[in-house]
Formats: sequence, structure tokens, C-alpha cells
Amino acid sequence: MRGPGNSGDAQNVLWALADLLHQHGVRGLYGRADRSVGVLSVSAGLTVWCDGGTLRWTQDGQEVTWPAADLPGAAARLAEAVQRSRPDRLPLRLRLVTGGS
Repeated sequence: MRGPGNSGDAQNVLWALADLLHQHGVRGLYGRADRSVGVLSVSAGLTVWCDGGTLRWTQDGQEVTWPAADLPGAAARLAEAVQRSRPDRLPLRLRLVTGGS
């Protein structure tokens, strides 16, 4: 049986990956694909390319190649990368600046 991860259809692979990323809490995904090639913007600076059988992205300056047959593994790794890339939310401190002489 052929599932979305090994169908050779880039569009099905990326949409299945997007669903898995959504389950990991990753939001704001943007993608475009046809049967032969597709791209999914996961977060600022993290874009996944797919040819139907392989996923590719750059993480920490290194190219990552991942088999499309392992979409759960790819989704977990990408979700972890997104979580690490989010800056810590610091408490907002306002300071009143007044003019004067």
C-alpha cells in the first residue's frame, strides 16, 4: 500500500507533512506544490523542499535530507527546530521618557 509519504507525489507529501506539523502545534505554514515539486515555508528561515521522495531543508547551516516515507520523523524534527528558533518571551518593561530642559 502506498501512503502519502511514499507516493512520489510532492503535493500529497507536503500536505501530509503540513497536517503533521499542525498536530505538533506549528502554525502559519505556507506552501505551493504540484505532483513533481513543492515547497513549504515552516517558519522564518526554515523552508522545506520536496520532490515526492525526499524532503530537504537547511537547519543550523547544514542541509538536511529526509526520506518522504518518514513524515512523522520529519515533522517531529521540524517542529523541534521551530520551537528552538522562537525567541524567549521576555516581560515587557516600559519606561516613561519625558522631555525637558
